Amino acid sequence: MSAQHLLRVQEILGRKWELLILTRLGQGPLRHKDLGRRIREVDPALNDGVLSRTLRRLADDGLVYKQAVGKGHVHSLTDLGQNIVTILGQIADLQDEAPDSDEPRSHEPPGDSEQ
Repeated sequence: MSAQHLLRVQEILGRKWELLILTRLGQGPLRHKDLGRRIREVDPALNDGVLSRTLRRLADDGLVYKQAVGKGHVHSLTDLGQNIVTILGQIADLQDEAPDSDEPRSHEPPGDSEQ
């Protein structure tokens, strides 16, 4: 993996709303208004214009697409978007495995910290 690839990933995922949108869509396709409502439960600052622009950017990046449903559409993750959400979940799971501050760190042998 090149530094250029990492910078591109950081650019895509480092924007304010992208991670929230991706993780919400990781739970399943959503209509625009339902997606906005779910995100506003976490951060009420999101407005519809920002949501629309962010979804367009994510679509341009190949992470999200519109899927026709009846007379409307829903937003869904592409395979790449789903892969990213899976990886984000794995990263979040690492926090659950982090030792308590009282426990010795894995790089320190037990008992060496008191010498």
